[in-house]
Amino acid sequence: MLLNSVKAALIDKQLMSPQYGYTLEQLMELAGLSCALAINKEYQRISATSSPKIFIIAGPGNNGGDGLVCARHLKILGWNPTVYYPNAERLCQKQPFYSSLVKTLEEMYDIKVIKNTLELDVLQKYLDEQKYVVDSIFGFSFKPPIKKGVYSDIIEKLAQNQHNFKTISIDSPSGWDVDNGPIVSENGLKLDPDMLISLTYPKLCSKFLKPEASHYCGGRFISEKFAKKFGIIPLNYEPGSLIIKL
Repeated sequence: MLLNSVKAALIDKQLMSPQYGYTLEQLMELAGLSCALAINKEYQRISATSSPKIFIIAGPGNNGGDGLVCARHLKILGWNPTVYYPNAERLCQKQPFYSSLVKTLEEMYDIKVIKNTLELDVLQKYLDEQKYVVDSIFGFSFKPPIKKGVYSDIIEKLAQNQHNFKTISIDSPSGWDVDNGPIVSENGLKLDPDMLISLTYPKLCSKFLKPEASHYCGGRFISEKFAKKFGIIPLNYEPGSLIIKL
């Protein structure tokens, strides 16, 4: 079973309702942790002493926040993350929680956060150095088409370079229609990730992944009781695990 965008939004709203009591911060922490665990499981580090580079592109909303949390947990797991967070100043003023996430990355874990730069040559420089890139730009609430601007340019640049690294998308590949899958740009490009980490429950767009792509679900936000109430089949997580490979 896969969720359409309407049901995914309803479930998200219910999770943060007074009845169920989750906060956005709780969900984001679990989501980012789950993403880091899935990445670490899929792309095992070569040795305990290695610290592979990974580049997280964080978007303007909660999907970007998931990416910020993911970066922190990747560092704890032994990776060497760099975060690209354009428009950071404006976004952190709009949502102080994002500002706190950035401060923790920089001050607690010495993670480089590239902020407030919209220059594509800066992005290209970092992409040229990567083996792993995390797409946490737009999530399941994204409605196409992409407005012309910084994020459409970033996604285009990511699609142009994706053959050079493993692309890992969080919840929904950026630029895709959550129900109908990939959308090709005017230049004939589309993001085609090597790995998708669905959050809460897989969305309809996941059926359009290329056959060789890895697909995980993470978060484990919902109980069996909640799943049955909303007419979805509970995922068969292993005991003690926040992630499941689908």
